[in-house]
Amino acid sequence: MTAPFGQRWPKPAACLALLWWLFGLWCLFKPAGSEPMPFLHYDKLGHFGLFAVQAVLLYLAAADRTRAVRLIGCSLAVWAGLSELLQATLIVDRSGDPWDALADLAGAGLGLALGRGCRRACDRAAV
Repeated sequence: MTAPFGQRWPKPAACLALLWWLFGLWCLFKPAGSEPMPFLHYDKLGHFGLFAVQAVLLYLAAADRTRAVRLIGCSLAVWAGLSELLQATLIVDRSGDPWDALADLAGAGLGLALGRGCRRACDRAAV
């Protein structure tokens, strides 16, 4: 019998989650560029993607699935608000945007759903 997904992958997923979070820090707090965005609300897509991938990786790294969704969801919700507050107050050429925080939350929600589905599918395949 093969080990369940959570027992095989927590360390690689946790390492990837940390690396992705560091990449997200750079994306969220780097100075704003002067080049125009490729399309309207391009930044919202970036926020959505950053948080979706982060949620998937954190869920895959979690050992306790029952508490993982609440803990990851709450943590990413706090981080979404805090990152926008920090952008508004600490970064000179950036501004906080509540719509960015909403995109963060939507991405986190989809990421948790995808992570949960992936983990269930892998657990079923391992049995």
